[in-house]
Amino acid sequence: MLASRWRLRSFRLSVEAGAPAATALGCQSSQSGCAVLQRAINQSKGRVPDQNRGSQRGFTLVELMITITVAAVLLMIAFPSFKLMNNISRLTTPANELVATMQVARIEAVRRNARTVVCRSDNADAGAAASCVTTAGNWTGWIAFVDNGDDGTGTIVAANARNGVRDAGETLIRATTVNAPVLVTPSAAIAAESNRIVFRADGMSHAAANNAPLSGIVSVCLADTTPAENAREVTLSAGSRVSIHRFAGGGACATPPDSR
Repeated sequence: MLASRWRLRSFRLSVEAGAPAATALGCQSSQSGCAVLQRAINQSKGRVPDQNRGSQRGFTLVELMITITVAAVLLMIAFPSFKLMNNISRLTTPANELVATMQVARIEAVRRNARTVVCRSDNADAGAAASCVTTAGNWTGWIAFVDNGDDGTGTIVAANARNGVRDAGETLIRATTVNAPVLVTPSAAIAAESNRIVFRADGMSHAAANNAPLSGIVSVCLADTTPAENAREVTLSAGSRVSIHRFAGGGACATPPDSR
């Protein structure tokens, strides 16, 4: 009896001193059942550590607020740059397309030995039905076509040839539409030609009134101060030379002059 009480007292003193309960009972670490015994004792005392506790930890409110603040600051920094690049694209894409349309129309006039026309069109995306608009106003699109009177079957209708109007069957070379808020405005010289630029078989464009080489500007503009150069001016010089220039309109879109 005394021996049993002595063993129990020794066990309690060992545990209180920090020794593992299994060791206090005489279990050696080399024995296969030692770890199992120690774990069972720990479970009975609620000492088993939660191994998944770290993986279940989420964001604190402070961490979440810091993340939101940083994201807001980055958005404020990036938005002006995004608007600038977007507006530049809105300007350069139609301006470059107009330059390409004029150049192709001029080349086709020489190649086909026939007149070609670049004109304002409000239904440029209508395919075979696309037509010219001769009245004044901003352009919502344009087309280029061969003005030779071909009815589409190879037969030339004399009344339709060289009349500056796209008649049924005449070959459509190129067609472009422009979306708001981009404004496309011709100068007075081009507007006076019924919003048409006619290239003759020699690749030259002439004014109908005096037969002088046509010079004028078509402005592609955004009524915005971003970018500061808010217009791209497509310039026709001396009846044949086509170029493009940037222009700062102070956020306004005015009718361009015939030359700068």
